[in-house]
Amino acid sequence: MTPVPAGTGILASGELLSETVKRRILGALFAGTLTPGERLHDEQLTAWLGVSRTPVRTALEQLTEVGLVEMRPNCFTRVASPTLASHRATLDVYGALHGAVARSAVPELEPGDIVNITAASDRAVTQVGRQAQTAWSLPSLEAMGAVTAFLSRRCANPVLLAAADEIDLRLAFSFLALEIPVDRVAVGRCSRGAVAAAEQRDPELFVETMHDFLSSCESGVVRAD
Repeated sequence: MTPVPAGTGILASGELLSETVKRRILGALFAGTLTPGERLHDEQLTAWLGVSRTPVRTALEQLTEVGLVEMRPNCFTRVASPTLASHRATLDVYGALHGAVARSAVPELEPGDIVNITAASDRAVTQVGRQAQTAWSLPSLEAMGAVTAFLSRRCANPVLLAAADEIDLRLAFSFLALEIPVDRVAVGRCSRGAVAAAEQRDPELFVETMHDFLSSCESGVVRAD
């Protein structure tokens, strides 16, 4: 890990210190600075982040709840190591949660929302199409998740929204850690289906489109196995 420069504050305005620490550790996880299975030592993290042990432990406990960190008291704290089985299970939960989000949000879409969803879908296809690597990259995952993220912000159920946010993090980390291959044909099909579902305010079409895409991700798991 690269230490934070001496004297550099990491606290964002109005943000709890533990949340700032969590955000910085998440950044290291998704950048590959912290890798699956790597041991996490309090003294190294506190020196790296320039904070006391308490916010570090709080952040690690929160990341354990999400499934990105594994903690065994008096034994170890380490970065989680996703397996193909856990990836499949996470895909299932993702589909269920975002299906519920779609059923809440899609019927209430405004014309401006459809414009935003169309633009996000186009950006996803463009981003995935121009990446050189065969496995999913973080920019492509972020672009592909923009539509479901938009719907989540339109969801009126805060409990469902919080659960969806957590599963998004877990699934993205799993994609990167396992180097799941991209299916560009499925990405294009999913993007077109999402736009059609939004235009028709049809949540079941959106859910069907999403499950078709997740099935392609299951096929990617098989190829990676």
